[in-house]
Amino acid sequence: MRKEVIGLSIFPRGICQICGCTDTNACVTEAGPCFWVNEEHDLCSTCYSEMSADDVGNLDMNVMINVPLHTFVDFHHFNRFRVPIISITYNTSDFPHKYAGRLFDLDQPTPYIVIRNTLEELRQEIPPHFSVLERSVNDDPVIVEVWV
Repeated sequence: MRKEVIGLSIFPRGICQICGCTDTNACVTEAGPCFWVNEEHDLCSTCYSEMSADDVGNLDMNVMINVPLHTFVDFHHFNRFRVPIISITYNTSDFPHKYAGRLFDLDQPTPYIVIRNTLEELRQEIPPHFSVLERSVNDDPVIVEVWV
């Protein structure tokens, strides 16, 4: 299923291929109205967030579109991941002079991300049941912390 979303789509632009929502008739959840997560505008954020970890893991990371979250604390999809991990980076080319927390499903990146100005602000957005791991000498220099 996921390959159809990444490649050419038979669905018209501006209509979610799963739920049928549109620009003028968006899905509305506790987090607010949905938004498009791909360039084709045929997959909304609500449907994307309900995809299985296998579907998310099959995404082509070269075309990954970030799905910004306000916080990880009330993110209710952790149970869909094998091992949810949050990697905090600083000053990457995508987010210069910012701290970014990216949610991973074990070793597979997901589009879910929280951006903050300071490390302390970002730590406040991590659920209390997560624990920080020691940095490895092999970690990329932009990685500040990893939470499991």
